[in-house]
Amino acid sequence: MTDAPSIELVSFRPGPPRIYRVAGSRLVTDFIMPGLRTYVTPGKATWSAEWDMPLPDGGERVYGGQGLIADGMRLVTCHVSATGCRLTVEGIGTYWISPDGRRIAEVEINDNCETDTRAMAALGAPLILALAARGTFCLHASVVTYDGRLVAFIGESGAGKSTLARFLDTSAGPAWTRIIDDTLPLTIDGQGQAVALPHFPQLKLPDGSQPSRLVPEQMALSAVYRLVESKSIDIDPIAPGEGAVTLAGQTVASRLFGRALLVRHLDFCSKLALRFPIQQLAYPRDFESLLAVQKALAANLDELS
Repeated sequence: MTDAPSIELVSFRPGPPRIYRVAGSRLVTDFIMPGLRTYVTPGKATWSAEWDMPLPDGGERVYGGQGLIADGMRLVTCHVSATGCRLTVEGIGTYWISPDGRRIAEVEINDNCETDTRAMAALGAPLILALAARGTFCLHASVVTYDGRLVAFIGESGAGKSTLARFLDTSAGPAWTRIIDDTLPLTIDGQGQAVALPHFPQLKLPDGSQPSRLVPEQMALSAVYRLVESKSIDIDPIAPGEGAVTLAGQTVASRLFGRALLVRHLDFCSKLALRFPIQQLAYPRDFESLLAVQKALAANLDELS
């Protein structure tokens, strides 16, 4: 896909650019990060133009508080103005994201910050904000494939997303494969269909299990299940309004969205919930129930196909 949209990510002291393929985009950056080695695209790259980064201005403060960035919890502040988004991470630096999501730059950096930490931070919230500006939003999700179909599990922290995906991958037979353990980029195509862009670095997964090794760059999303605890195993549809609220609450970095982006995000969640069935999977939170959960999921997915 040579016609993929490009995002340029440049460090405080820019070096030779490299090309990666991330979430359906051509990411041009001078960062070197072990987590991106399976996303490298061969070929030469050049910067599109001279970098002229605006000085950070005031703008609307949309967030100030703790956030999980790179290697731990850090103080994060985010301002949005006509010149773009300014994201400051305590102990690391300040990032600027252009309004159209085409450019990300370090405008300030802590010289004592480790290079790997800087790279991890840049490929987190700044990249997710750039993708959102281009209409690709990222869900907190664990994702598996079932007979080649993409299935996402969402829910509050501790709901069992990772545990269920890991069980299906290791104990439910060859039909199931875990591909995502944290972040699932999604967009809506010109026909109004939900399209997953699973080639996104999953820092919790080893190199051999990265999505870029396991599945195509784009896939139709087959099912989304919201996980909740219950005494029995039940799968029930969620009303579109409730589904939209659920998707909005499970979107990565949504606290950093300015007003305009927040409107686009809510519109995205509403369209997705209206056109795509979101279901609730309720089950006992114990290991002994997982085999029965797997059978219920398989039956439900077979009905949906």
